[in-house]
Amino acid sequence: MGDIRTAALFTRASLVKSLTVMKRYHVNTLGRLVTIYMFFAMMVFGGRAVAPNLINDSLTGIVVGFFIWTIAVGSYSAVASDLSREAQWGTLELLSMSPIGLGSVVVLKSLVNMFISFMFGFAVLVLMLLTSGAQISVDLVSVVPLAVLSVLPVLGIGFFMGGLALLYKRVSSIFNIMQFALLALIALSPQVNPLVKYLPLTLGSALITQVMEDGTSITALPVSSLVTLCVVAGAYLSVGYLAFSYFQRRARQRGVLGHY
Repeated sequence: MGDIRTAALFTRASLVKSLTVMKRYHVNTLGRLVTIYMFFAMMVFGGRAVAPNLINDSLTGIVVGFFIWTIAVGSYSAVASDLSREAQWGTLELLSMSPIGLGSVVVLKSLVNMFISFMFGFAVLVLMLLTSGAQISVDLVSVVPLAVLSVLPVLGIGFFMGGLALLYKRVSSIFNIMQFALLALIALSPQVNPLVKYLPLTLGSALITQVMEDGTSITALPVSSLVTLCVVAGAYLSVGYLAFSYFQRRARQRGVLGHY
């Protein structure tokens, strides 16, 4: 019971800290939001100048893709960047001595970061809908669960990258490559190749596009697709966390857990 209370207090403190930092450094927060939106604007409005019919026909997919990508990148990148920052500040070893353990600390901080990423994602979604003219349905009861299940595999990849950061410290090059790889995963279509539905983001992005474009409820989606989405989420998340635990043990054995 004490561990549960400690975990709840830590989660609350992490959320308050994240929101306080966002408010305190509001220029940086707005800059991040504007940067993501400008990337979208250049693709849509620039594309309309060259191939208007192509962009208009695929506008829903582009909007959904950027929405999911915003959440995924924020959730994925926070794990490794937080661990690297804690190691640089010399506080990582203190976190590892937490009553709930370093693994639980990382999981809870990741959930908080995912919540913050959802805030950014919906803010970007509002901007995209207001300026692009896209006519889509935003049923939160359907979109939010699908988005969570879609992003969980990416969180598993984040755990893996966080483990690498514990052991090798500097993994920014791989880190940056993965951000663009996430875009490619979102762009893949399970209808073209059914095997890609087992990759992160691919099936979830397709289902969210269907919900937003056709106004389909999550209860009307194929049960097999929802089961596959849940299995993929659980598999990547579990493997990622196991990899993180392994890298954490290796870092302890080498005595480099708190080094930077």
